Amino acid sequence: MGNFAFPGQVVDEVLQFFDLRKKWALVKYRQFVADGIALGKRDELVGGGLKRYLHFSGSQDAQAFDERILGSGEFVEELWKETDLPHLLFPAPPLDEIIGAVADAYGIESSSMQNPSRKRRFSEARGVCCFIAINKFGYSGAAVARALNITRSGVLLAATRGEQIFLSSPQLHNLFHSAPSTT
Repeated sequence: MGNFAFPGQVVDEVLQFFDLRKKWALVKYRQFVADGIALGKRDELVGGGLKRYLHFSGSQDAQAFDERILGSGEFVEELWKETDLPHLLFPAPPLDEIIGAVADAYGIESSSMQNPSRKRRFSEARGVCCFIAINKFGYSGAAVARALNITRSGVLLAATRGEQIFLSSPQLHNLFHSAPSTT
């Protein structure tokens, strides 16, 4: 909608499906999203393309799937290899453990990660926590937002800052050495 630009977004390409004039495309896209929200949760759209296909076809085949990917088990496995998504293969630690480990690394109480302090140390710790939870272990922004008591958009902004901090701080890389990063 023009508020933020995120890597991988193809805004103009998507909006062209709605109208060739950007102003009207935005209006129609907004209505499209509102209409979808009004339909509520639909079981046939939950669980990834392959999972839905297997469920509705009655097949009992066990294949790899990822609810974010539409495609066969082979396609999903190939994407995992190409994009290095090991967090999908290993169980992620609970969010409270991630928060606790980052808080310990910063020498602060884990409960203080939920406070809205703008002090640099707390802000950096929240950013690193957001980055690790989302990019290393595949947590949703909404789950991280609830755990840290911040907004989903705040999580995305914090994760962006946290990535820079994480990548420039080798000691933070050892926090969760059992599951390599997806970046």
